Amino acid sequence: MTEVVRDARQYLAVVRSRSRDAAYLETIEAVLVQRPELVLYGVLFGPPRHQVLKGHLLRLVNLRDPHDRGLGPKTLHIGIVEDDPETPERFFCASESSAVVPIPSLTSSEAFDSGCCSKRP
Repeated sequence: MTEVVRDARQYLAVVRSRSRDAAYLETIEAVLVQRPELVLYGVLFGPPRHQVLKGHLLRLVNLRDPHDRGLGPKTLHIGIVEDDPETPERFFCASESSAVVPIPSLTSSEAFDSGCCSKRP
């Protein structure tokens, strides 16, 4: 997923609820600093559950004022969807050229323990 983030040039879409991988979150922040025109779409399933994600979200708002239109349309979009904390974590990371997407489990019901990564040539 960090490779998808590093390669993003125009937009980055991330879905997460329980992220706690500091290196991944720091990569998102670094790329936003390097590319001010990069548009970030973030969706949380339920409120952030880990302090590392809470800190990351605060830093995102400090890096990108959600009300600033200096580069045209907003470059930071964050939303929260209601979630049942008992369901497995869901994630998704995509840019204009590649994506990491979970797929339903091949071994159990209601789990997403397999994934798929795709990259445009």
